[in-house]
Amino acid sequence: MVKLTKIIKQLMADKQINAAELARRTQLPQPTVHRIVTGATTMPHKGSLQSIADFFNVTEDQLRGLEPIPNLSVEFESTSSNNTFKNVPILSWPQARNWQHYTDSEQASEQEYLLTDAVVSQHAFALIMQDASMEPQIALNSKLIIDPDKKTHDRSFILVYLNNSNSTVLRQLIIDANQHFIKALSPELSQAPLIELTEQDSYLGMLMQIRYDYS
Repeated sequence: MVKLTKIIKQLMADKQINAAELARRTQLPQPTVHRIVTGATTMPHKGSLQSIADFFNVTEDQLRGLEPIPNLSVEFESTSSNNTFKNVPILSWPQARNWQHYTDSEQASEQEYLLTDAVVSQHAFALIMQDASMEPQIALNSKLIIDPDKKTHDRSFILVYLNNSNSTVLRQLIIDANQHFIKALSPELSQAPLIELTEQDSYLGMLMQIRYDYS
């Protein structure tokens, strides 16, 4: 929310307008705009944000600070670039098994990238959720930020390669004493048994952030 208010204030400063003028030009109630600009509301309405984004000719993700605004003034860019954002390569699910190749080598320069504000290591990468096995918590086509360097804990969401099925999956980790299990969250798979991880399976990373585009 801090990023949102900072970005809107900088955009307003660039256009030399105040909150009252922004409300008038976007045809939004002045109290609504005031709450958004000051950060008084923690969950601004999507329609209000879209109206403000349209006025400034940016996307909602740019307004929220999830994507950079190329023509924003140097004053904001200099403060927001201080390790706030990081570009991570978007990998396919087969590529995720060998993430080291795509995050540490020259191959990374050939990848498409996703900007994230999550605190992640240099080995982090992104995936596009390929199925509904983790809905409703993680929707189909969500953008997943995965960090291989993060230590797992009970109930965390992890990416693993399962040797028996030769598949890479995102699942919730369940730790019981020295045993580690994974499970899907979809109600349609609620009767599926937990899968116990073995030494032949490979931990590929922990889920750090979920991004989803509603448009």
